[in-house]
Amino acid sequence: MKHHMLYGYHEGGPVTTRLCPEHHDWITRRQAHAARKQRRRLSERQRWFFWYELIEGRMTRPR
Repeated sequence: MKHHMLYGYHEGGPVTTRLCPEHHDWITRRQAHAARKQRRRLSERQRWFFWYELIEGRMTRPR
């Protein structure tokens, strides 16, 4: 699956990479929850934070 780290409306976007469906679900769920919690889109910095959390092994499987 293709995952967008940044979308076209972000500076330097769009940036995409391929992820397996399981990891795509992990990062998408975490980002969606964070965006709903703050009631707005995630910033570039926030989106990159989740990406590095995933690739460095700090992101755990969602419940």
